[in-house]
Amino acid sequence: MASPLLVLQAVSATSSNSAGGERAAWIEKHKVGWRLGPLREYVRRHGVVQTGYELVLFGRFHPNGRDDYEAARTLHEGLRALALEALGPGPPDFVLSVLPINRVVVLTDKRSGVEVELTVTGSPTRFGQPPDPAEARQRIAGLESRLRAMGLRKA
Repeated sequence: MASPLLVLQAVSATSSNSAGGERAAWIEKHKVGWRLGPLREYVRRHGVVQTGYELVLFGRFHPNGRDDYEAARTLHEGLRALALEALGPGPPDFVLSVLPINRVVVLTDKRSGVEVELTVTGSPTRFGQPPDPAEARQRIAGLESRLRAMGLRKA
């Protein structure tokens, strides 16, 4: 059986219906969802302003006691592949940062399993100069649209 990451990479590389079905099945199996919001930072002479956005993808797996760390890492890699697909090629004046795995939540309800999060931040390369608010809203709306088109659920 192929790893989830390989399945997602194959799905990203092709547009066939069966590959899309495999991605949808993986998304459903891991209950993948997303949150997207503004990234606010202090900018000199402007105060705290929106400088970009923060995308959080999360998914779940059911621990079996063996290789749970590997399952969490593989899920994180699958989420990363989905994020890269949703984000697509960015403009040259925009930096995307995929934060390292920093949050794994073990839920007390055994039916829920373990939740793994992946966080991506996006911000312009022009340090000290906040982006145009309309441009920032347009960028977030476009990303939300792509996430929904991929079949991901908003949290």
